[in-house]
Amino acid sequence: MQPSNSRKSPGGQKPGQEGISLKIFRGLISGLGLCVFAFSAFNVLSAEIDPDWLLLALVTVLVVSRIETSILKSSRAMTLSDTFLFTSALLYGPYASVLLAGIDATISAVQQRKRNVLLFNMAQKSLSIFASGSLVYILIDFRGPGMDAGRLALAAAILGLLHYILTSWMSTMALALEQRRSLMTIWHESFLWTSVLYFTGAAAAFLMVKLIAVISFYAFIVSVPILTIGFYAYKVYLDKVESSNHHAEEMAELHLRTIEALAIAIDAKDEVTHDHVRRVQIYSTGLARLFGLSDAEIEALKAGALLHDIGKLAVPDYILNKPGHLTPAEFEKMKVHTIVGAEILERVGFPYPVAPVVRHHHERWDGRGYPDGLRADQIPITARILTVADCFDAVREDRQYRKAMTQEEAIRFLREGGGTVFDPSVVGVFLDHLDEFEAEIR
Repeated sequence: MQPSNSRKSPGGQKPGQEGISLKIFRGLISGLGLCVFAFSAFNVLSAEIDPDWLLLALVTVLVVSRIETSILKSSRAMTLSDTFLFTSALLYGPYASVLLAGIDATISAVQQRKRNVLLFNMAQKSLSIFASGSLVYILIDFRGPGMDAGRLALAAAILGLLHYILTSWMSTMALALEQRRSLMTIWHESFLWTSVLYFTGAAAAFLMVKLIAVISFYAFIVSVPILTIGFYAYKVYLDKVESSNHHAEEMAELHLRTIEALAIAIDAKDEVTHDHVRRVQIYSTGLARLFGLSDAEIEALKAGALLHDIGKLAVPDYILNKPGHLTPAEFEKMKVHTIVGAEILERVGFPYPVAPVVRHHHERWDGRGYPDGLRADQIPITARILTVADCFDAVREDRQYRKAMTQEEAIRFLREGGGTVFDPSVVGVFLDHLDEFEAEIR
């Protein structure tokens, strides 16, 4: 089974060294792959072509490679062609399989309208099949389909594993250069799960070769409808999963709109502009990604940025909108908003940890904050990030009790508070990337 990939690079990518690196990488792979394909084609065509292999190739190209399905939300397509490429490698060796792989990849790229990467895809698959097939013949005393089942199974497993490693990492490298993201992140997101497709294909190829050895070569034709039925049964399952995912996304979108409506109500009570929480959300999520936080933590910060002051619904208006400084008693009532906000959000049942963000966004690095007096690393990193983002934006807005600071004054305010009020590492990263955040806001 073969997953083919196509993922657009994120918007706003700047032309430059990354584009040159991608062209060099694709050119290198394309050049090597074309040489391997030409060498393999010469070896196959200069000898007498086995009519059985020709039949296998025609079935692969004309029938099997046209049976495909998209995989969930991805633009990737899954086909059965790798099963037949593995079968070809086990029966006829790497040269014949490289020729078949190159033709199959070319037809697949044309069929999926990916002519811009046609040469790269063809070369990539040719290189992978050549390397994995050659290593199988070198590592194992391979004696064709009549060999014992254990050795044949080992050959198929190694073939599937090597082909998966080579194909996934060449694709990962190309995507990393195109999208300017880390190799491991792209591989984990896009290719880790596809390993099951390669190993399933290798297992099917093993069974097909044994069937050929026991009955006759033409027995492989029987496997085509069987694999197709299984393939379409899996497609039906994927369609159901896709439908469930779509419903879940709609519910998540409704959830988010509800949160935003609640945030607007909070802002109106506190006489704070809704733009404030939007900016805080951009600052917070940007910082979270720079610190490498998990998806759940990033989602928690998105919601926390909108709802961190939800507890102010329990604070009297005369305190919230008092033009002068609060008395100690009034300040004690104001501090309750962190606890009340966390309690409200705990009852919502968010699938990510929003309540700790809201409860602890007024803690201080030196332990003199509220409500729990946590200090340094005792404070959740999400809350430390929100504190910096919220304070920086808040001091740049006019409030009843003070005038807004300029950007330079707000930057100085953060720097002076680093190590006492704020986590110094968060302040440092925030200020280093402030221009990027500001550009996103604009």
